[in-house]
Amino acid sequence: MAGEAPKIALGIAAVLLLTAGGAWLVDRARAPAESRSTHPRALVAMPAGARRVTLAVSGMYCPRCATRIGLALDVVPGVLSAEIDAGRRRAHVVCDASAADTSLTAAVARAGPGYSAIVLRR
Repeated sequence: MAGEAPKIALGIAAVLLLTAGGAWLVDRARAPAESRSTHPRALVAMPAGARRVTLAVSGMYCPRCATRIGLALDVVPGVLSAEIDAGRRRAHVVCDASAADTSLTAAVARAGPGYSAIVLRR
């Protein structure tokens, strides 16, 4: 019986850890290691006349935040695809030349309170 106490304590600790961070661990394990993207649409090959914009996004802390931001970017006229990396707090957008940087950063701000973005690369 005395040897059972450490095993029981270890089991309880494992259950508590999985309860606290289990969903996050499952999301991280299922995402491909190279991107850990939470946005369902992958970046496509660059069509002629398109450009790639990288945004630094603040206020994004989880996959649900990344999904909201990705959906907000998808409705911007001229956006062809958006890949959101919640871990690095980056949004990689492929868009027409007609899509202004300000419309991309405004879409991130409209995604929810506390979100903002700045352009890192064009």
